[in-house]
Amino acid sequence: MIALDIVYHSPKQTGSRRDKIARLSLWRPGVEQHVEGDIGVCMPIMEAVQFRDGKGLVCDGSLDLSISDFLRPSLCRKLSAQANQETITISFTTLAQLLDKAETSSESRAESEDDTPKVFRRKRKRSPSEQLSSPREKAFANLELQDSAKERNVDFDWPGSSKGRNLLGGHPPKLRRSSRNRNSDNAGENLT
Repeated sequence: MIALDIVYHSPKQTGSRRDKIARLSLWRPGVEQHVEGDIGVCMPIMEAVQFRDGKGLVCDGSLDLSISDFLRPSLCRKLSAQANQETITISFTTLAQLLDKAETSSESRAESEDDTPKVFRRKRKRSPSEQLSSPREKAFANLELQDSAKERNVDFDWPGSSKGRNLLGGHPPKLRRSSRNRNSDNAGENLT
């Protein structure tokens, strides 16, 4: 694991007053042996090593990484010994240049954001609720009551009445009421 310790500066703070100190830390996985058994830990390889001083001047040194820093141990075992010994070296000069470039980019972005006019967006109208409002609910309940009253008044003995007759004979069907869930978002799906 690689960590950079960089002092944060407000975009409004510019000039030589800024502290430009930058530090680098590197840890690699390791194993410590304890009475309870082996415990996986991060072993410090470089801890808070300065690669840029407070005035922005580059310090001497470099960051040396190996293939094992990027690959799982199972993949490293598949590689040749020569491939496992390859290193990637990044000088502190390169790190400082990359950091300077990032800070400059960040500052210019902050300045351009200050110049852009503020755009206020209107809130969108909310979609109407899927649930029925109280007046509409009452209207539907009244229609259901009227339908059930009509069904009760049907003369089942009259031969022209097909509403109350069961096709297989027998008793007329029981009256049904809507069983839809009045608070459901799926209005109309739970009808019987």
